[in-house]
Amino acid sequence: MDRHTCRIVIIRVLYQLDINKQFNVDEESLDKAIAYAIDPLNEQELPLNLEEYNCTESEYNYIKETIKEINNNQINIDLIINKNLENYTLSRINYVDKAIIRLATYELQLGNIAHNIIIDEALELTKEYSNLDDGLQAKFNNRILDKIYQDLLNDK
Repeated sequence: MDRHTCRIVIIRVLYQLDINKQFNVDEESLDKAIAYAIDPLNEQELPLNLEEYNCTESEYNYIKETIKEINNNQINIDLIINKNLENYTLSRINYVDKAIIRLATYELQLGNIAHNIIIDEALELTKEYSNLDDGLQAKFNNRILDKIYQDLLNDK
């Protein structure tokens, strides 16, 4: 499983948690959410057979830890996003884009991946899962993520 696929799983779980208003998730529930995000049609028992999905244990741990960190820091992440929205509020952003922007904001905060890679990946996810073939959502997400990156840069 490559990083792009890991990010797809992460945004699926973040979407699922947000839409169900689940903010404090126990380990078992998180494992179930990840299993469902990896394979929505399979009712496989936990633990998930990772080899069947070309997912290594380190990739699974990356997915799980990233979701936990975003979930635990969601208030701070959302404040950063809201601060950089113009004439818009986070509550108006659809759940898929919220998940994509939260993941990218979290990664931008970490600073261990180049910002242009993070933003490009977020835009690819937007085009794949949210764009309505007019490119407007990708432009919106690009604009907000660029502002977030500049804001984080200025805060250092």
